[in-house]
Amino acid sequence: MSIEPAMTDAAARRQVAAGDTGNVAIPAALSTGQMAQHRMSDWLELHNVSAMACQRLIADIPMPQPSRIVTLTTWTAPCLAAAWEMTQRAMQGLFPAQADIVTATFDHTEKTRIERSATRPRAVTLDNGAGAFPTIVYSYEGDPGDLLMLAHEFGHALQLRMSERRFVPPVIRETCAFLAERALLAATRIGDPLCYRY
Repeated sequence: MSIEPAMTDAAARRQVAAGDTGNVAIPAALSTGQMAQHRMSDWLELHNVSAMACQRLIADIPMPQPSRIVTLTTWTAPCLAAAWEMTQRAMQGLFPAQADIVTATFDHTEKTRIERSATRPRAVTLDNGAGAFPTIVYSYEGDPGDLLMLAHEFGHALQLRMSERRFVPPVIRETCAFLAERALLAATRIGDPLCYRY
């Protein structure tokens, strides 16, 4: 989930981190279930993006055959520092020519860990405005979904930095975040030793 500049002031960040999202407007269509009549193709058309373009973006990330299969019965949760490092390395592998931007974004993005709660989002990336690095507010308990969530939010942070304040349609923002998840999965499938070290 990525929040645009309307939620960038310090009070809004504290509000989201505290789980108080009562002032965040929910579109009437979402609260009344009217969205059911629309399809993904409607949303893509609204944002002038084709399904084929999304498929090409995702297809560009190679998914080599796994050298080792990790199942939930063999899963060993990485410590938080290792999880973030895995995420950074996966993105550097996806964008080797932009490794400096990945590193700078990783080093300067504020990462605020919160306790998991049913009353607030599991994770959110906040756009802190022109020239500033984003803030990622997240919870982490070490399950595989948490690792993907870190990659997803870091994908949003990279997109915010790389777009250089240009408008990016929501579907493209989410595609960037899902590309980060896929990059992490690809890195684990090729046997990145860091993925199994902890």
